[in-house]
Amino acid sequence: MADNIAAQGVPKRVHFDQTPHNSTLIQHRHCWKVDDSGTLDPAWPREPDVTVARALAVAHLPHEYADAAIAPFAQGAFHCLYTITAASAASPQPQYLMRVALPADPFFKIESEVATMEYVREHSSLPIPRVIAFCSDASNPLGFEWILMEKIVDGVPLDDVWDDMTFEAKTKLTLDFAHRIKPLMDLRFSLLGNIYFSDVWNEFIIVNNNNTDVDIGVGSKYAIGRMVHPRFFAGKRLFLPADRGPFRSSRDLVMAEMSMVRQTISHLAPLPGMDYYSAVDEFLARDHPQVLDTFDRLYQAATKTTHFFPADPEEKDNSPNILWHDDLSGKNVLVNPGTHELVGVIDWESTCVVPTWDREVAQGGVPYFLRGIEASEPEPMPVGTAPEDAWRWTEIQKDWDLVMLRKRYHEIVGPVFEVDEVLNKYGAVRPGPLGMKRTLSDALGDFEEHWMGTRYMLSQLDDDDDDDDDDGENSDGSEDEDEDDSDADDDDDDDDYDDGEDSDGSEDEDEDDSDADDGDDDDDDDDDDDGEDSDGSEDEDEDDSDADVEMEDKSASEDDATAASPVTDGEALEEEQLHSWWGVGACALLMVGLHFIGKSIHTCSR
Repeated sequence: MADNIAAQGVPKRVHFDQTPHNSTLIQHRHCWKVDDSGTLDPAWPREPDVTVARALAVAHLPHEYADAAIAPFAQGAFHCLYTITAASAASPQPQYLMRVALPADPFFKIESEVATMEYVREHSSLPIPRVIAFCSDASNPLGFEWILMEKIVDGVPLDDVWDDMTFEAKTKLTLDFAHRIKPLMDLRFSLLGNIYFSDVWNEFIIVNNNNTDVDIGVGSKYAIGRMVHPRFFAGKRLFLPADRGPFRSSRDLVMAEMSMVRQTISHLAPLPGMDYYSAVDEFLARDHPQVLDTFDRLYQAATKTTHFFPADPEEKDNSPNILWHDDLSGKNVLVNPGTHELVGVIDWESTCVVPTWDREVAQGGVPYFLRGIEASEPEPMPVGTAPEDAWRWTEIQKDWDLVMLRKRYHEIVGPVFEVDEVLNKYGAVRPGPLGMKRTLSDALGDFEEHWMGTRYMLSQLDDDDDDDDDDGENSDGSEDEDEDDSDADDDDDDDDYDDGEDSDGSEDEDEDDSDADDGDDDDDDDDDDDGEDSDGSEDEDEDDSDADVEMEDKSASEDDATAASPVTDGEALEEEQLHSWWGVGACALLMVGLHFIGKSIHTCSR
């Protein structure tokens, strides 16, 4: 039994097996079940044994807890929590939580969560529960991974008191939260993934020597390693081969996600009784050819925007990488119920280093409890409004309050991401490079559920880019160029599509750029039929340096038809504006729909 917890300094890793990932992995299949709606959700194969959980906790607490009592505290999708209380201590003692976890991403999920909590404690003034001990290996008496941590006894979820707080109290809390998290939001990282203790990460993969982040990398306490996020471990995804990081560039991350989505929709479980069966897979199987075609078009759109996602990690990207907690909701922000002061921030699982344009970083990077619709200042409620109608003004005022709170938050932290826009030759608004990245990230986020929306979005973008072809300019006004190194990009992207890298693990390059122009006309004709070059690779005529590369090549037959049937400038202007606005509208609707639907599913799963 531990005599002095304070002397530990860092969380104690318990019962560390030499192969913890493999010993837990076998349980994963039993932790996902289809619910009544046909959705695949986390499920507990059995209830944890509270007697065993108590014994494990007591072994790492002071002697005052020899007769500690254990009681259920809460249960979520991935965790069961139990309160540990000293039963007969002479003086009041702290309470602790035993957090038992499902093997969603065995070993890595617990390891990264604990390391992230310690890292955030050291680099911000956010109140984080202290971890006493943890076990990232299910081969222990409990049969589940677990974390023993302090319990914040003087806090309640912000959701419980938010509606009762005055606007002044909400403003005070928002400003305090912003000042506390700002040091964390100011940190920048050269790799994408999750934070781990460097000692354990080095046992699996050597820390990248090119990582130059402060306090991250060789010789430091922490390392950036494998990304732990539902995009890589939900359902059958954990067993699909894919690069899970750490990623040296945003392009590597996008290519890894592309590979994961492609494999997910290629390995469906559409029949009841199959492992990881879901109604989503059943629907995808009905329209499988169209689903695959839509994804292939999305892949082509992503790989042809190589200047958005530089192939060379050393090439400067136009968006920084930040550590992002994607569920700073009113459930996970704890406040004092009387003073409404911030007392705790919890649930740091799956907190990743991501680009600022990632789909999780919404509304400029404000915490989830401040998100809402963009509203205008409301008019005063008319005198004599019936009570049954007064709620409308109340809801409008709530939306406006959130707008003002987000403004105050941004005054301190600053927006970490803003969607950029550009004008085409007709003056129509279109997403810029960052906006296109966000649109692509949103499309990848829920492709299985919303592939038809993605298909429509791509058709609008195709129309817009066809118009760009006519004047030799890209959508941002730069010249549309066909450089002579497209073969190198083709080969590189084909390798990324298959496994994210070349056979030797390096970036694929062609030694002779002059081959790119040979046979372009024939290849383009083939592309009109099947979207592939004569050698079977993805067709690509643009260079990395293009400011905005067209999403899909325009066929020779369409060129001939356009030349034979010219339109007036007025007709072209009207058609271009119609296409552009539909394209932007489709992007916006897709982004909003994916965000709120996805977060609803995400919140339920937590």
